[in-house]
Amino acid sequence: MVSYYWQWSDHGPSHLNVVAVFIGIVSGLLAHHGLFVRGNGTFEPPGLFMTYASLLSGPLWAAGLFSTLSYITSLLVSIITYRIWFHALTRAGFKGPLLRTSKIWHVWACRDHTNHLFLDQLNKKYGDFVRTGPSEITIYHPEVFIATDGPRTTCVKSDWYDLLWPESSLLTTRDRAVYDARRRDWKLGFSPQGLLDKAIEADVRAGRPSNMRNYFYWLGFDFMGDFVMSSPLTCSTTTSGTIWSSVCKEHCHLSMVNPAPWLIQIAFRVAPRVYEIGDWFQMTTWTHQQIRRRLEDGFEKTGVPDLVHYLLEQKGEPRTTESMLRMRGDSLNAMVAGNEPIPAVLIGNFSELFSEGLRLYPVLPTGGSRQTVEEGVTIGGVYIPPYTKIVSPRFSIQRREDCFEMGNDFVPERWTTHREMIRNAAAFSPWGESHHSCIARAMAHDMLRIVTFQLVKKYRFRMAPDEIPGSAPKDMKDQLAPQPGNLSLCFELR
Repeated sequence: MVSYYWQWSDHGPSHLNVVAVFIGIVSGLLAHHGLFVRGNGTFEPPGLFMTYASLLSGPLWAAGLFSTLSYITSLLVSIITYRIWFHALTRAGFKGPLLRTSKIWHVWACRDHTNHLFLDQLNKKYGDFVRTGPSEITIYHPEVFIATDGPRTTCVKSDWYDLLWPESSLLTTRDRAVYDARRRDWKLGFSPQGLLDKAIEADVRAGRPSNMRNYFYWLGFDFMGDFVMSSPLTCSTTTSGTIWSSVCKEHCHLSMVNPAPWLIQIAFRVAPRVYEIGDWFQMTTWTHQQIRRRLEDGFEKTGVPDLVHYLLEQKGEPRTTESMLRMRGDSLNAMVAGNEPIPAVLIGNFSELFSEGLRLYPVLPTGGSRQTVEEGVTIGGVYIPPYTKIVSPRFSIQRREDCFEMGNDFVPERWTTHREMIRNAAAFSPWGESHHSCIARAMAHDMLRIVTFQLVKKYRFRMAPDEIPGSAPKDMKDQLAPQPGNLSLCFELR
């Protein structure tokens, strides 16, 4: 059959080859305008990738060579032509990098986990509205938070939130009605508590510096384990520390493909155990095991209501596959996201004014995008077309000089005695807005206050001899959540 397709007459390719080329071109155009322009950018790529991989292998590739090459060429040319000249964002005049018609370049630019700095440079070069993808606008205007998250917003969560699919959590739920119902369940489970000590005391007795970044992460992870499943995880002394290491690794590698969430789904489907993608599945498997253990123990054994109790047990409803998927997703959400503000804020200042720490080092430096619906949205007098993904990098917005005097400097006094240094409070939104705001905000503030008070009351501390002042924030990586550099301190009992 291969030779049949390659038959040539004295006057050129056979009639069948011409037909094959024509079919390939038409198929490419139909695929683009019928599927790729309108399709779901997260769930479909894994299936499409596997389909194309099978079609382009072995006999199928050879048998349909002309059709296949024509199809791929037609598809790519149609996509590029549409995105460069006919896309709504092109017609609207949004500027951006030359390769804005694809997100692959952005993934490459984030390979060193400094997406927050990369987007900050784009802001300086292109202004407050930058086209950073085929259907994506990165907005640095201070009105973006209230416009995309405020009580009157029509924007919805983007495909960035499909990361846990097919499981889902409160954070990743995109359906507004389902989200509101689950948020009401979560509210029942939040009340302030406090923790920390043995690790630092051991370092004091041994006369060695304390790695405070690790301790703060362990603290947050242990706290959320107790909160979610009535079981402190004691990361510093048990195998839970290995899981915490997996959390750090998966943050590191998932952050590289953060600009293109569909790549994450392809990797999960094609190579779930390869390289350090396996860290993600090690973490999720461990979470499933902890939930199963907690449900087997039952509420009677724990004695204290935890998140599992409020989300599953209190309702007394039958446990379905869907409810278990939601519970697993919610638990993973709470375990990982719940500890994220702690190291970034505590490392930054050790003061009662956590607002300044969260302004400089927000929990999501660049993540958490939204998408406009069919009527679009106007932000700062600029109309954003329908079905456009909006990225609002808090790292850059919360440092704007026209919103915060000395925006790149740590000046806690701006929140107390020098309020004039806050020029536009709308630019400060570390916890989100309205119904999308962090549900654990009050608990996080209480925990930070308690930990800071305990440390300052009990210890004197100083930089370790080999510690470089300022290296923790300077070496921060944007790995979905901020990952500060190392911080080593020497403690003495008061």
